[in-house]
Amino acid sequence: MRDRGQLATGLKQEFIEQLLERRSCLCGLSLTPDTEAYRNVKSWLKKAELKSIEEAAISLEAQVNNVGSESERFWQQLDRQQAEIKQQYLELNRQSAEIEQADRQLNSFPNRDSQQLQQQLEKIEAQIEKLILEQGELQQQDSQRETERVFQRVAKHQLTESKQKLAQRRIFFSYRSGDL
Repeated sequence: MRDRGQLATGLKQEFIEQLLERRSCLCGLSLTPDTEAYRNVKSWLKKAELKSIEEAAISLEAQVNNVGSESERFWQQLDRQQAEIKQQYLELNRQSAEIEQADRQLNSFPNRDSQQLQQQLEKIEAQIEKLILEQGELQQQDSQRETERVFQRVAKHQLTESKQKLAQRRIFFSYRSGDL
């Protein structure tokens, strides 16, 4: 609309309303209702209204772009966390293999103390495994909550954007049909 000259640049609604209320133009003409000068100034009021809508749309677009970049950062962070969890599981598997080898060696010794140590070791291993699983579950829950928050924000911005576009279309068609 700006390219077609339908939107004025730099005019504020309040300024035009003040001119109409004072019934005096900057050029010195009297702005009496039902005169050509009054109608010309009043037509600029409609164009200033369209400008404020355009500014709101630009602001909304910037917000939507910001949400998009936040979403991208979130997915990158999620990928990093998943890679870290995978690395921790690989380390757990490596340590489990070492423990199994040590268990086999301990079981081959007839010493009674070594059997008690083996039982204690198995208890400790079970506790370690339980803690690692709990940690993974907590990280997954945090990731899911963050995902839900981002999706909610994106949905909210998309709804606002669609409402803004609908309002712009209505104003555009009203302006083209001469209703404004």
